[in-house]
Amino acid sequence: MTMRTGMPIGISIALLMNFSAQASPPHTQARQAVAITTSDGTSLQCARSHVAQFIDPITYYVCGPASSPSIVANHDPQWSVITPSKTSGKPVYTHAKSVTSEGKTVYRQVEFKGMDFFSNNTQGLDGRYSNINAAITAINPWSQQFEHGRERPPSGSPEFVRAASEILPALTKEAQAIRTKFHELKKISLDLSNGATITCTRGATRPLQRHFARLKNFADPGCELFTCPQISANGKNFDVLVYQNTTPDSLNTAHITISNPQGFGPDIRILKAYAGQKTDGVLLHEAPEPIPPLDTGTDRELSLPGELAGSKTMFDLHLHPGWPANRKFWESRCQAPAIARLVRQEAAALERAQKILARTRTVQLISSVNGEFKSRLVVPGKLPSGVCNAGGGAYLTSEAAAKLTRLRELIAGPPLHPISLSDALKLFRHASAMKDIPHKYASDGCHARAHVIADRLARFGVPTEKIWMTGDLSPRGKQFAGRGINWRFHVASVVHVADGRGHIQKMVIDPTLANGPVSVEKWTSLIAFKGRGRLEHTAFPPPYNAHLYGRATLSFSAASVYLPDSLGGERNMTPKQAMAAALKENTGNLSTLTNNYTGGRR
Repeated sequence: MTMRTGMPIGISIALLMNFSAQASPPHTQARQAVAITTSDGTSLQCARSHVAQFIDPITYYVCGPASSPSIVANHDPQWSVITPSKTSGKPVYTHAKSVTSEGKTVYRQVEFKGMDFFSNNTQGLDGRYSNINAAITAINPWSQQFEHGRERPPSGSPEFVRAASEILPALTKEAQAIRTKFHELKKISLDLSNGATITCTRGATRPLQRHFARLKNFADPGCELFTCPQISANGKNFDVLVYQNTTPDSLNTAHITISNPQGFGPDIRILKAYAGQKTDGVLLHEAPEPIPPLDTGTDRELSLPGELAGSKTMFDLHLHPGWPANRKFWESRCQAPAIARLVRQEAAALERAQKILARTRTVQLISSVNGEFKSRLVVPGKLPSGVCNAGGGAYLTSEAAAKLTRLRELIAGPPLHPISLSDALKLFRHASAMKDIPHKYASDGCHARAHVIADRLARFGVPTEKIWMTGDLSPRGKQFAGRGINWRFHVASVVHVADGRGHIQKMVIDPTLANGPVSVEKWTSLIAFKGRGRLEHTAFPPPYNAHLYGRATLSFSAASVYLPDSLGGERNMTPKQAMAAALKENTGNLSTLTNNYTGGRR
């Protein structure tokens, strides 16, 4: 058969051998001067300093007087601002609300329904620590990226170097002081959502295991589990165990788990955490207000069967793919018998919950918020009102149904033309031979590899789609044994193959896992997933909470989709524009992955 270009497939495929990754598109022409309004209303007049190359180009600006400078980093499309706080005078990280140049608006922050997308929770020390890290990384991305074991000093215009040389040491010193505060915690006091305030005591630290003791750069956190007084709820007593991260981060500093011998306790959350006694006044953590309609608590309530519904907060922790391994390590650092007993008790509660969830009947609910399509598995009896049945066990909210045309574009894409099995084998061989794609670097980057392969095949008239498997995954095979590879999803390109009788079969092009084009069934057999549940076929986008039920999911999308949860960035793009935007990011990703795989050798 011939391609849409009119070029015989054998000839066009041969050209793939010499088709390498495209260079990163040139950065938007840097403007010499910009006026910025930050998210808190601060106005800044800024002059361009320089352009730095860090995967993608970053344009830097310096704003304000030399005595109190601000730094702006424009990493398209984001404008990050590090400016003195109006209250403390300390540098804080925020975002531009709008940017103008020569009287024209060149950037305006997207307004998100129900939330201030760029707000920072800096009320607690952990929020301030996260804000400091964001500021340091924006000013000097190499602060956490080492080349040849040496950190890059700031460079640029004299004004930028002077400002960065003043701001970075101050931020680094403050961050170190916060880390020390968290590491030295002996007691913490917690304000809970049930109105109670409790004080918890840190467990004794077990001597470091020999394996970790030999690691030169391993910073021992010690025991990070705290035991607390029992609490009463619904006429029952429950034990309380708190994980307090000694590396502060506003997203995961403090977690509470509540259980008794019968199972998990009710949904009680930490509102505030204090160092020592509450009266000491040192606020470590303050939980952000729930953000309707994106509150994951509501999502969990829809997802859990009645016998577990009262314990929805617990499942954010225990059913997260990384939680069991983390908890095993935390327990190994603590030698208190009370902690060991509570960990065993929680493990039994989790075992019971997993058995219930594995047999729970679910349907898929696809929603649209702020232009993003998201989906999750829910209990049929808890479907919200106003949903429509899309067939195949999938339901759409009214907002998603209103964008049905766009959703179909993401799911189906352009028509695919079937090819012969021999041509599919040729495509696979040429994809495998693309030297700029590190196919055997299985740890990461499948989305980048699949996207570039899809683009190159499409340019030669071979349209593809993508196959997505999500869950707590790992690759099967002797070549992956002992490498500790875990995925939350895996993706590859798919072509349609016709046999001599006209039957069409989907076949997967995935040089990372296979030695040739394989059927969907064979491809899924090359991937292992943890859990008691089954592999579930769903519509795209895949449900983000399938791991809750110990399940994996399988779905198909158009080739233009870059990530299973990247649909927000594509909401105003055509499939062609989405493909181009993702390819721009891919150039840097593939370069990084190739260096990781080859050790910098080509």
